[in-house]
Amino acid sequence: MINPHFAKEIGEIDFNSDVSKVSIVGVGMKSHAGVAYTAFATMAKANINSMADVDVDGDFDIVKKSFNLTYKIDAKKIETKEFKFNEKVYIKGVAVGDIKRAKIFGLGKVANSKVEFKLDLEDKKPKNITAKIDRASLKKLLLLAGQKPYADGIVTLVANIPSLDKQALKGSASLDIKKGYANSKLIKKDFKVELPLKAVFNLGVKANLEADIAKAKITLLSNLLNLKTKKSFYNVKSNSFESDYQVDIKDLAKLYPLTKIKLKGKVKGYGDIKYKKALTATLNTSSLGGKIKTLLVADRLTAYLT
Repeated sequence: MINPHFAKEIGEIDFNSDVSKVSIVGVGMKSHAGVAYTAFATMAKANINSMADVDVDGDFDIVKKSFNLTYKIDAKKIETKEFKFNEKVYIKGVAVGDIKRAKIFGLGKVANSKVEFKLDLEDKKPKNITAKIDRASLKKLLLLAGQKPYADGIVTLVANIPSLDKQALKGSASLDIKKGYANSKLIKKDFKVELPLKAVFNLGVKANLEADIAKAKITLLSNLLNLKTKKSFYNVKSNSFESDYQVDIKDLAKLYPLTKIKLKGKVKGYGDIKYKKALTATLNTSSLGGKIKTLLVADRLTAYLT
């Protein structure tokens, strides 16, 4: 039985009796019944089904509430009430510290990708996060996050984030998606938006976190259009977004499934996008034989031709 005082200290314990294997070896565990469950619950709060093996080895001091553990998670699949992820997940690593402060390191394979991460936990809050996901399946990552697979591709993510505090964000991250393609049928079903059946893309995002602002540069290259931004800002406090952009549409005819209007030619333009409770966007172009300025406010579009 778990010591009730210690259970109160660590907070909610989520234990699943369907876990197929839990192996923990450490100092004092033979003489302290329940220590194994306490250590396991501290490090893992997910429901791991009968298709998974979890091994934890190391020392746990129940008096000091400190630990020095190695762990391994080997799952053929992961299931929760929200989603099913029918892919192998293998992670191994080290966790050292106590209930208030801990350092966690892990590496393994998830979504056909090599995964490596380090982080500190202070009062159960993560900080000093470094992570790398190398050539993962975008579709499988979306499923793992409980999202529908609206696109697939090869994902590489590198992050270095010392602080996730909304008042003092700090860090950087880069995201690259190669050989991406949209799931046009699923997008049409869920959003009533038609895309060409072969909508392919590459996406690059470089972001920096400062105070309560996330700043990013975005490059999207696709067979429908190319889009670049130099200054994109997202305000965490106000949930607002603003960005410049440059767009290059080489063949307007390819947009017919989306616009339902037969167009020809190509268009280059630039403008701004802002969102704060409502969407505002501008587009300026000289590609159609004259200067055109358009303004979108909410769902109202106004065009000026000169």
